[in-house]
Amino acid sequence: MSKTGSIIFAIWLVAVLAASPCSRAQDDDAFDDYLDGEEEMTMVADPLESVNRVFYHFNDKLHAWILNPVAKGYRAVVPEEFRIATRNVFENMRMPKRFVNCLLQGKLKASGTELLRFVVNSTIGVAGIEDVAGDELGIKAQREDTGQTLGGYGIGEGIYITWPILGPSNLRDSVGFVGDMLLDPITWLVPNIYARGGIRTEEVVNGTSLRIGEYEKTQAAALDHYESLKDMYTQYRQEQIKR
Repeated sequence: MSKTGSIIFAIWLVAVLAASPCSRAQDDDAFDDYLDGEEEMTMVADPLESVNRVFYHFNDKLHAWILNPVAKGYRAVVPEEFRIATRNVFENMRMPKRFVNCLLQGKLKASGTELLRFVVNSTIGVAGIEDVAGDELGIKAQREDTGQTLGGYGIGEGIYITWPILGPSNLRDSVGFVGDMLLDPITWLVPNIYARGGIRTEEVVNGTSLRIGEYEKTQAAALDHYESLKDMYTQYRQEQIKR
């Protein structure tokens, strides 16, 4: 395989797998806001720390050497308005995941909000290109996923896990990832795995291009970035479940 082919394959692999709960959390604007808050250390079961740290360093290099440079190049040639529109389309498309998990948690008002957002953005917002519901009407997306649903039913987070490529997670959210994949319209609308990889590649690179520097910001502020990232992820997921 050529050098160019190897790079493309690596990016594709990141894209296919990056739909995990941890990656999704880092995609949320709410998670970005949470990173700016005051950090309080929590107790996290981490019996796999030695293995997790190996995977953390692997992911760190993958971000620095492949994903971040590609995202910077993408940002340089693609206008911000197009990148925001692309992000909006993907968010609108994944309404079923949020809607179903709202229902499973008994959050009927939130599920209604998701339906209303979808109708408004799919029509007035032209297939979700514009987030009319959020920007004009103040109707924000409900950040619900299968991991949160499991947590709402009293299932504990279990041990902390750093997955290669996927990043920070825990046992419960790793199981929830399967449910999220089944609820993702792209999974059943695009049966070809290579086509899905291409779509996810665009989504990951596009999303990263809108958040250049945020990962590095957390690194600069931490004495031990592995511990800091573990704690931030755990606290963020706990807060999501409590809502």
